[in-house]
Amino acid sequence: MARSTAHLRGEYVMRMSGVPSMLYVGMHRSPARGSQRRSSHYIDVQNAYNQGTTINTLTLNFGFFIEAQPLAWRCSNGVLRNATQVDSTAVTGGATVPATGLGQIPALYAQAYTSATGQHSVVITK
Repeated sequence: MARSTAHLRGEYVMRMSGVPSMLYVGMHRSPARGSQRRSSHYIDVQNAYNQGTTINTLTLNFGFFIEAQPLAWRCSNGVLRNATQVDSTAVTGGATVPATGLGQIPALYAQAYTSATGQHSVVITK
């Protein structure tokens, strides 16, 4: 089972949040811009240029979509930014995946948190 870097970054932040000596944790960089397009319509623009005309880009469907990395970070950050306590969790059973130097680990990782208002949340990565 392949694991995407988006989920691994979310999982890394969750794992680091449970280390008692860790004061701050977050992404050191965000290679993703947040959204991408499926089509640039390069050929449409190039054709308009070659014909010496303009093109109304409002009529073009670029197929915008949200990228996985910032979306995964946004989902986990909604819980992490309000957490005041990391609660003990364990995932047992189910599928496993290979981890370099560790052998097999559970395909799911979960971490529970408590906020200052006593709200309990669980974040699960795959």
